[in-house]
Amino acid sequence: MSRIARLWLFTLALAFLQACSDDGHEARNGKRERPPVTVAVATVGDGPLEGEQTTSGRLEASRRVQIFNQEAGRVLELPWHAGDRVRRGELLVRIDDRLIQAQLRKARANLAQARSDRQRLESLFRQKLVSEEDIARADTAIKLAQAEVSQLETRLTRTRILAPFDALVSERRLEPGDVAPLHTHLLTLIDPARLKAMVFLSELLADGLAPGQPVRLRIDALGNRFLDGRILRLTPGVDTRNLKRRIEIAFTPPAGALPGQFVRVRLPVRTAARLHVPFLAVRHDSHGAYVYRLDDDNRVRKVRIVTGLQLSEHIAVREGLAAGERVVVKGFTGLRDGRAVRVAGGDD
Repeated sequence: MSRIARLWLFTLALAFLQACSDDGHEARNGKRERPPVTVAVATVGDGPLEGEQTTSGRLEASRRVQIFNQEAGRVLELPWHAGDRVRRGELLVRIDDRLIQAQLRKARANLAQARSDRQRLESLFRQKLVSEEDIARADTAIKLAQAEVSQLETRLTRTRILAPFDALVSERRLEPGDVAPLHTHLLTLIDPARLKAMVFLSELLADGLAPGQPVRLRIDALGNRFLDGRILRLTPGVDTRNLKRRIEIAFTPPAGALPGQFVRVRLPVRTAARLHVPFLAVRHDSHGAYVYRLDDDNRVRKVRIVTGLQLSEHIAVREGLAAGERVVVKGFTGLRDGRAVRVAGGDD
């Protein structure tokens, strides 16, 4: 076959394919138009968004105690440093007690003298040499001396501070030899066996949560294993700086869990009712977000929208659409404003 014959046959075949492609598709202005694009659509919903939201936070000690001295004086013993573990009842701090010891010896001597005076007056009273009033004053002197002894004994016990529970020292603020004024912060203790996760969540999502709800959490430093937890409490107010609510998560700490570690928590959330579309429907250009809305004549219109909260596979729409309208979620190749479309799975 000659070159001219081959060219002629190719031209005929191309013309035939073009005719088949354009057959039956005419635009409204009387000219032929491009064939419909096959698309998948979804309906604009009007209801709550539901899903799972992951938010991050930190581990905190559920039990945290600051140790203050109730007696002023020089610190004689403070053997613990940050990171040390102490057992319940172990000595944490010892304050110089020599002055109190001297005052206590004096008070005990006064008490002994008061009791001796009372016995002497009792003998004289039987001889009717003193009055009942003298006996009453002697009894009062004994009670005052006893009160002073009791007070000094209590003060003496306060010069030795013991660990209130098995703990981890998280902070040490003084050194042996320092003088500690009354009510000085000396140490901070935490219970490493009792930790909680502290996270913050948008006010738009937190309203559907309640104490006792199960959650899942993961501590980054300990690998990818997820742990079971539950919501312990939600703060009643919203932080005005970030419009979020504080949520405390209770769980059983695994080995290696420490306060301050980074944690991720998966929360089952549900919002108030709002318009929403699948996230796949939303497109973006230099002017912002838009969707392709399907009209009654099976043509798409490019509609500008204002989006809101995204949750799972859906995103809220604040402006631009109405409930029940249909938007394109697949088949965007070649799609333009006004283009005719064929809905996948529907009538041609």
